[in-house]
Amino acid sequence: ITCNEQGRVTSIQLQNQDLVGSIPASIANLTSLIELNLMSNRLNGIVPWSSIAQLTSLNYLNLGDNDFS
Repeated sequence: ITCNEQGRVTSIQLQNQDLVGSIPASIANLTSLIELNLMSNRLNGIVPWSSIAQLTSLNYLNLGDNDFS
């Protein structure tokens, strides 16, 4: 997890970490997020696309190889 000079999260790189659970809608609160890589975990549930759509700075997203419905 990387933050900018203001302490805001800009990158989450948690691929291949065997994470279990779902992505919360509160992901939308990470307004400075540029990269989100959660590939190859055991995440499930419904991807909160409406919340991800609010991440206007996001330019890289990888949710592949998980168990989303």
